[in-house]
Amino acid sequence: MEVKYLLPFLIAPAIVFAQAPGQGKMSKQDYFGGIKGRMQQVMALTIPAMEQTQGCLQQAEERSALNGCIDIMAGVQRKMMSPRAAGHGAQAVPKRPDIEWSEEIKGKMLKDLERALAESKATSGCFDTSTTSDQMDACMAKSGLGSQ
Repeated sequence: MEVKYLLPFLIAPAIVFAQAPGQGKMSKQDYFGGIKGRMQQVMALTIPAMEQTQGCLQQAEERSALNGCIDIMAGVQRKMMSPRAAGHGAQAVPKRPDIEWSEEIKGKMLKDLERALAESKATSGCFDTSTTSDQMDACMAKSGLGSQ
């Protein structure tokens, strides 16, 4: 399995969980207000799980250990994609990938996870300090994550 398929597996719940329920068009500020709290909840769950997964991966020396590390994020994903958590009805949880073991795969996974963690922490910080969508955009741009 390609490592590039792992990151969507790790962050899919955040995307589903952050979708603003409701109908019709909403202003950028209303949308921001609607997702801010949900995204802060997502980040509060996923960042520690990603850190735990990272520590697990650093110790993994064979296939079952590597895939056991992925189970950490799978548990968070199941929790966030439950009907009650998502608020949108049941969501299909993607099947956990079964990844072959190699030092190269482990290294790529750790590199991808390190990048995802840095981006998640920056995004979380932006949500914490922003009260408007424009502040959020500016913070994300300053972090190198948003469109300018």
